[in-house]
Amino acid sequence: MRVSAATVTMGIMIGLSLFACATPPAPPRAGGVAALRMQVAEVCSLPTFLSKLHYLAQTSPPFSLPSSGFQKAPPIDPAPVNNANIMQDLTAAFNTAPDFFRNQLCNLTGVYIDRTGCTSYDPSSCTGPDPSDRLWGFRAFDSSGNSAGEFTGTWLGLWQKGVQGHAPVLSRFETRRLQALLNWSKPGDKPPAHELVQPDTVAMTVLAVLAHEAGHVFWYDVFVIKPDGSPNPGGPADFNQFCSGTFYQPVGVGQQGSWLLPPTVSDERWVSFGLPRNYHKADDVDMTKLGFDLDHGRFPDAGDLLHGIYSGQLPDGTNVQNGRWASALAAFSTDEDFVETFQLFVLMHARTPLQHSRVKIFGSKGRTYFGDFDDIPYTFSQKPELVRKSTCFNYLLL
Repeated sequence: MRVSAATVTMGIMIGLSLFACATPPAPPRAGGVAALRMQVAEVCSLPTFLSKLHYLAQTSPPFSLPSSGFQKAPPIDPAPVNNANIMQDLTAAFNTAPDFFRNQLCNLTGVYIDRTGCTSYDPSSCTGPDPSDRLWGFRAFDSSGNSAGEFTGTWLGLWQKGVQGHAPVLSRFETRRLQALLNWSKPGDKPPAHELVQPDTVAMTVLAVLAHEAGHVFWYDVFVIKPDGSPNPGGPADFNQFCSGTFYQPVGVGQQGSWLLPPTVSDERWVSFGLPRNYHKADDVDMTKLGFDLDHGRFPDAGDLLHGIYSGQLPDGTNVQNGRWASALAAFSTDEDFVETFQLFVLMHARTPLQHSRVKIFGSKGRTYFGDFDDIPYTFSQKPELVRKSTCFNYLLL
């Protein structure tokens, strides 16, 4: 996730699906209020979720999602996942997840731990960039356009980033992810950091990872479908199929939306981590300028713009965006806007909900931003555009 004035590097994600153990509620559709199905009483169990867990087999050449064509399942390493810390962290994440997301996790075809860059099954053997490089998800489809499974992957090296063999707590994970996104990592540059997170636990980190990767396939499951609502893997997107077409293009007085242009599906159907896609409105943060400032080491100026993304305010007091974004990553592309909003929705409806995720940002003229409006969960209700987009997921709670 590195932004520049021209392009971005780092590959990652595509996403998961919205299918529960039993029939889930149907998403709101175009043409009026949907007749939502009754919420299932049964919630999927932890053993069902853990039965989906595999190591990704190390093949030659290594398995690569874009070059795989998405037409088959990732190869499975027969070795069981029996690392006690990994199992404990995944269990804790599942146990804190809201019921609707537990059901989504249980209906994945596979949940993989990717050992790319690792010489053994021990997380300490892993080398490479930030874990965000090796997190992925996708919906497979065969040559006839039929669904061939849904998969997410985490990186084994995630479990070397915390304490005593566990995954990192959420503040550490989100800080590393934000700094990797911006390629803003030198201590002398005063990089931004999540310094007030509650609950700040390993369980919330792993839940966030699962929700993000699930969100990418969820995007395909709600937009890339046939008129009758059945899956259409490999087909075109129809943005009227979800939330009556209003997630990206709201209707009504005062409903301005977040983007100048509707989303597009890339030819290779791959969403690179941090790749800018589509365009902000004129009243929003200038992402090209943000990239220019970062490329040229103008970190204080970049901090002012980053504060604009989180708070909706620039240093001169200009209201730039009416509270549009769930995170800095959400502001990079229409895809990530949906996925990060979904991730935030999952975390804020966890059994111990996310209440704080405040970012400290250093700006120009000696400014330090660390206020309520840089804490998106805490001031969520005061960010009207983010609230509007989040309501599209409310049917999951019925």
